[in-house]
Amino acid sequence: MKSLLFNPLGTILVLAALTFTAEAEEEFPSFSISITPREQEQTLQPLLQKTLNKDRDRFIQSGITMTGDKLIRRELGTLDKVLKSEGFYRHHIDVDKTETTVTYRIDTGRVYRVGNVAIESLQADITLPTPEQIGLHSDVKLRAATVLKARDALHKYIREHNCLYQVNTDYEVVLRNESATGDVRFRVKPAPQVNIGNITIDGLETVRESYVRGKLGLNQGQCYQTLDIEKARLRLLQTGLFTLVNSRVSSPAEGKVNLGFELRESHHRTIKAGVGYSTDEGVSLTAGWRHRNIFGRAELLEIEGKVSKLFKTLDSTLTYPAFRRPDQALILEGELAEENLEAYDSQGMTVTATLKRKLGKFLTASAGIEYKFKSVQESSGENTFGLVSSPVSLGFDNRDNILDPRRGFVASIAVQPYVDTLDTDIMFLKSTIGASIYHTFENIHFTPTLAARSVIGMINGIDTDSVPASDRFYAGGGGSVRGYPFQKLGPLEDGNPRGGRSLMEFSLEARMRINKNWGGVVFVDGGNVYDDQFPQFDKGMRWAAGIGARYYTSFAPIRLDIGFPINRRSGVDDVFQIYISLAQAF
Repeated sequence: MKSLLFNPLGTILVLAALTFTAEAEEEFPSFSISITPREQEQTLQPLLQKTLNKDRDRFIQSGITMTGDKLIRRELGTLDKVLKSEGFYRHHIDVDKTETTVTYRIDTGRVYRVGNVAIESLQADITLPTPEQIGLHSDVKLRAATVLKARDALHKYIREHNCLYQVNTDYEVVLRNESATGDVRFRVKPAPQVNIGNITIDGLETVRESYVRGKLGLNQGQCYQTLDIEKARLRLLQTGLFTLVNSRVSSPAEGKVNLGFELRESHHRTIKAGVGYSTDEGVSLTAGWRHRNIFGRAELLEIEGKVSKLFKTLDSTLTYPAFRRPDQALILEGELAEENLEAYDSQGMTVTATLKRKLGKFLTASAGIEYKFKSVQESSGENTFGLVSSPVSLGFDNRDNILDPRRGFVASIAVQPYVDTLDTDIMFLKSTIGASIYHTFENIHFTPTLAARSVIGMINGIDTDSVPASDRFYAGGGGSVRGYPFQKLGPLEDGNPRGGRSLMEFSLEARMRINKNWGGVVFVDGGNVYDDQFPQFDKGMRWAAGIGARYYTSFAPIRLDIGFPINRRSGVDDVFQIYISLAQAF
């Protein structure tokens, strides 16, 4: 049997394979771009360079290789498209090549500008915009992006100012080489003008139809606009009551279209449970039940209990959305609580009624009335309070995720005047101001998120001893200054926290993503509580530093933090504190 090497056909195949392999392994020749006239170089050079580099990177990642004339032809086509999209329709490209380099010498020629702009329709009863209203002016650079942006603006204008069953637009550009201009002509294709006819809703089980129709915001005889239908679908989905919201539109008849909405309700009842741990509080258990549609109009009822060695609470909240107006909610809350803390022991109940209104996309205001009946035992004795207050707050929140924010800002100011109905000499004003900011560096390794938080609190009107111990300010612990024992920053009395009339807290945290599920954190916390009615910065703050781990779930991160007090007090502070819970620290 002959060896393949001495077989003529085999020899040809081997040589062909070797040649192909050699070509495949050959690297792309380097390239450079020179542009005439020079004034175009500043804007065009980076764009063309970036485009060719991106193409070559894509070839390398996909395993595609090209050499010689084939590569040059492809890149000439790419350069031609980019130059035309930037308004250079009479350009010329020369190629200088060697074995290892390619130089593209570009003469851009004159830049073309927009000439006449026309917006036309064969339909007489249609409202058309002017060229200025869609952002296209004569004598601007004739760039593809500019024309496409104007086309999108035209499409939006026609949808918003007419009742067309459907909106179809197209355009053409006629180049005039002698003047280096391009006339742009937009056309709106004819379609019938229609109003909304009958509106039907299918799939409801427990949600009231009157509530759904109110959320849709659509009425018979109303001008038909597809944007209104899309907004109506979004409003229904945002209620959380439906897993499916489909819409259908009938064919036009007698100037009307009928609308149909197919809905599928979600499960309105949910049960939740949780467990947490901190060095001070030990293990804490929470359990809750929620009904998102208790009376058929998206009313939310939540009942939650918590048990730990420090707290026993039972809380119930009923929220009426769209109360009296679409942007307003009425929130009714009741709480039974028993607290066994080093600062005090207390038992009591709290009832609150709050009106909460959205003032803008991110701005919210609230006002309400609250009554607390509590028995508080502290070192000075036992006292009973019946505090009535009218809390008022203003908040801004544009965070991208409440449980794991990566960017955005949140700030709030709350003012709450108190009067003791059992002892009218006790009157005071409690105020807090807080803010947090988040920024993620997407282009840095581990995509770190830098988060910062600050809180200031003040109580004015009476001295510290007259303020009920349960309503004074305290600091220290997992939701405050990590590393210090729970509530033990500030004045102490026989080793127990006394609380104060003012508070200052600050946190800085760097959160890093190691992979999809795991992350790490380093943080610095600082704060203190003061006996004075305003924070006394000259009396200093106590600082702590720490590290943490995060396990990211689809819902929220599970966090483990270890805090180390820097200004450690002998006999008061431990070497470290441990905190385990759900969601970020702030």
